[in-house]
Amino acid sequence: MSKPTSFDQAFTIALGLSVQGRLETIPLSEAKNRTLAEEAIAQIDLPPFPRAMMDGFALRAENIKGPNTKLKVIGKTAAGDGHKLRIEDGQAIRITTGAPVPEGADSIARLEWCRESGDREIRVIHPIVAGESVQPVANDGMRGQVLLNSGTKLNGARLTVCKSFGIREVTVAAPPRVAIIVTGNELVADVGIPLKTGQIYASTDVYLEDALERDGCLVESVQVVQDDKTAIATAIVEASVRFDYVLLTGGVSAGDFDFVPGVLRELGGELVLERVLMRPGAPLVGTRLNQSTIFAMSGNPAACLIQFELFVRPTIRKTLGWEVQQFPDTGKLQTAIRLKPMKLVRILRAKAVIRHGEVWVDTGMAQSPGVVSGFAIANCLVRLDENEVEPGTVVPLRWIG
Repeated sequence: MSKPTSFDQAFTIALGLSVQGRLETIPLSEAKNRTLAEEAIAQIDLPPFPRAMMDGFALRAENIKGPNTKLKVIGKTAAGDGHKLRIEDGQAIRITTGAPVPEGADSIARLEWCRESGDREIRVIHPIVAGESVQPVANDGMRGQVLLNSGTKLNGARLTVCKSFGIREVTVAAPPRVAIIVTGNELVADVGIPLKTGQIYASTDVYLEDALERDGCLVESVQVVQDDKTAIATAIVEASVRFDYVLLTGGVSAGDFDFVPGVLRELGGELVLERVLMRPGAPLVGTRLNQSTIFAMSGNPAACLIQFELFVRPTIRKTLGWEVQQFPDTGKLQTAIRLKPMKLVRILRAKAVIRHGEVWVDTGMAQSPGVVSGFAIANCLVRLDENEVEPGTVVPLRWIG
């Protein structure tokens, strides 16, 4: 077994295994959850015309000389009307929210500020300031303006911005194709099958598949393989010629049935990662084979999910064009932590809350690598470099879920 890799060095090595991303230009309607590879540029001014922001009457503010100023109403216009209207001194036009402001008008007198004063005439009973309730051309943004930077993930709100500014298509990172291989004689894939003695249900693939798809990846193969060298080798070879990333769980430690590292070596993979100075999740394999980057993670569910979040997911997000950090935030510990002395990085599951503008972190949950139930309440991972930590200590934090 190779020499263990430091935690920080392992992150750098993992990122170095990132597959070069491909680009494609697609219709905006197909871009949900995709990541921009180029800036999104406004194609129109927004609004493209002076727009009424209230129902009322379009007029010239300078015509309002005082309370009860009378104006002649010469017509009306509504949102979507294509005709061009114009007013002169002493005139007004009935207007609805969203409609183009007529030429010659510079303000909107709200309906509640006006009173009918005879046939096609109103009295304006409220002072009017020039520009009242009018949104000027390009008030929201100008044609040619950068709306979203490269590396931005397109959710519903950002797609709304793009469409509002007339963007028809975007250049995005092509989704990496991923295969998941779960290994273990004890695993049962179908929860409809009753467990026999010594068996458990395979579950790590559920978390991995969901996280990858939410990031914009294509998970096109998920399979459970027995602890058999030939079966594992066959699954790896077949996946490595088809997919950008192959993720394995289980079979990476030093037990009699932990075949994955040896199989990868026999297939010609150079294991640039094999063991990381961290707990949980020390056994972590990283290599390249054929056209794929391969990560093999722990079979313990919690350890696997921690390895994925801290090393694998950032690497795949780099392919997607994201700016990646392992611990982008920080939080303060609610309680003291006392751990056995060890010269390695500890990763704890935690629940973080925001109180009075500060992030406070509670690590008071089961931390065993074989306990997965804590992920039902955990919303972050925290890094500890010391064995004893006092309440209020600021620690690196990564949000999950």
